[in-house]
Amino acid sequence: ADLQGASLAADARLARHLGWHLGDRVRLWLGDGSPVRLRVVALFHRSLGFGEIVIPRAVVVGHVTQSLDDEVFVSGGSPAALDRLTRAHPGAEALTRSAYLARLDRAAFRQSLAVYALLGVVVLFSAIAAINALAVAVSERARDLELLRLIGATRRQLRRMVRFEVIIVVTFATVIGALTAAPGVVAFSIGKTGSPIPVAPVWLWAGVPLTAALLASVAIALPLRGALRAGRGSVTARAQ
Repeated sequence: ADLQGASLAADARLARHLGWHLGDRVRLWLGDGSPVRLRVVALFHRSLGFGEIVIPRAVVVGHVTQSLDDEVFVSGGSPAALDRLTRAHPGAEALTRSAYLARLDRAAFRQSLAVYALLGVVVLFSAIAAINALAVAVSERARDLELLRLIGATRRQLRRMVRFEVIIVVTFATVIGALTAAPGVVAFSIGKTGSPIPVAPVWLWAGVPLTAALLASVAIALPLRGALRAGRGSVTARAQ
């Protein structure tokens, strides 16, 4: 089909990939396989959540299984007119802009719950492994801590030393983990948004290193206390 005056708008990155330019007539296939030639009249950016190609409703209405509109955006409509419309169509619902955006946010959060749940499981297993490794490492250094106590180191100095070591380990682990995940995350971000910087909440960026530091502190607390207590007993025995 060659619809006179039919046009489309396309994502700029997709247009560059396909070699489309403004004013070109391009060949597409609609939902039922019908071919159509449309003119590229607009290019836009940031198609995430919107669609890479926008086609007039009149072009596709006869080529889909359900031609009903999901949403209709109204500008300047009176509340009375919208109220009459919703009463005439029981399935319709009129929302203000703020209410509509709030609904989108809730829907996005529900969709993200599965991802956050999976991420939580991964973080839990990683935390268990990290806590076990740090606890064993501190416990195995009980004799070293005992030796440091014998040559005059105080408990406070030993705690500070171990905590400083943990900070170094957490810093390197965070950097190495970020560099390991960076290629896949950057590639995914470029494919979805066109930017190498992933879109993520601020709390997630700050939460990863802070959580790692908190887990490390918890992991060394009890083993370090036990090692220092054992070292103190040994020092007392030797002094006697």
